Amino acid sequence: MKNKHNLIIFFAIFALYCGTSNICDGHSIFQLTTFPFYEDESAFVESPTAVGGVVGYFIGMPPALILASPGILFEANNYIKYVMGYTLICIGQPISFLFGTPSYILKKVFWDGPIFLWNSPNILAKQFP
Repeated sequence: MKNKHNLIIFFAIFALYCGTSNICDGHSIFQLTTFPFYEDESAFVESPTAVGGVVGYFIGMPPALILASPGILFEANNYIKYVMGYTLICIGQPISFLFGTPSYILKKVFWDGPIFLWNSPNILAKQFP
């Protein structure tokens, strides 16, 4: 039982190290697992998207470790770097998208929509003479 806890602690530390290290193009994996389309939105959209990226990171870590294990055996650092990076991106970004989309839709409908209509009253006057 004690060995099981040590293994869980090891994988948690390894996962945090991989998440904060520069794996692809100088970005950390936590930055790469968040859905990039929502970056310039408000914190109302970016916060759930970031949470989804972290959740996707931890869900994607076991498949990434399994796929990168041959590189660990043969000490192929580039293989480990790219396989783990792209596996985490392919799993983390869709989950981040699912977390951020409801907030994005709510913001567009209830915040950006009324602002657009308020700032352009001539649109309504042209449509309904």
